[in-house]
Amino acid sequence: SASKLALSRGAEARLWSLHSRSIDELQKRLRAAAAEHAKAAPGAPPTDALLFRQKQLSATIESALTFYDGLLGRLAPAVATAASQGAGGTHGGGSPAAAPASAPVAAAAAALAAAAAEEDTLRELCGASMSLTVRALASHTCLCSGDLRRYLATLPYAEGGARARLAAEARRRYRLAAALAPTAGRPHNCLG
Repeated sequence: SASKLALSRGAEARLWSLHSRSIDELQKRLRAAAAEHAKAAPGAPPTDALLFRQKQLSATIESALTFYDGLLGRLAPAVATAASQGAGGTHGGGSPAAAPASAPVAAAAAALAAAAAEEDTLRELCGASMSLTVRALASHTCLCSGDLRRYLATLPYAEGGARARLAAEARRRYRLAAALAPTAGRPHNCLG
């Protein structure tokens, strides 16, 4: 069932630390190299070494993003099932853990993200009928997904159009996290 997917207290932080350690280290290295480059050659374009460091960081972030978006895709059926069943329990089939990691899972993640655009629909979807554990996990997953998109948007040599698109996607994930866990402060802090 969906509740089996839900993680114990602190597991979300441990999952995040699997990705954040390498991301943090690569960010520090890129910032230090960029600062050194700016000091040595003010106004000069980035070197191949700087662009390589950014590419490494970007690939690491995108790998973590794939993980979190995949998890969100697996949670989407649980969210939809909970919403369609009203206050009742869960039914036997349709466990998100049994869903194949394929186009339907990606479509479910896209549908869940698209629902964020319509706040009223989303609030109805995330009503009291949904397990608090699944809601908390889905909210945390959306926060991680938003943070990773924000990290990509703030890379020093990222293109302007990509920055704007990634920042908008991050905001959508934060809005979804806030709707899933309306009393949690972090999604609201991320939204400003």
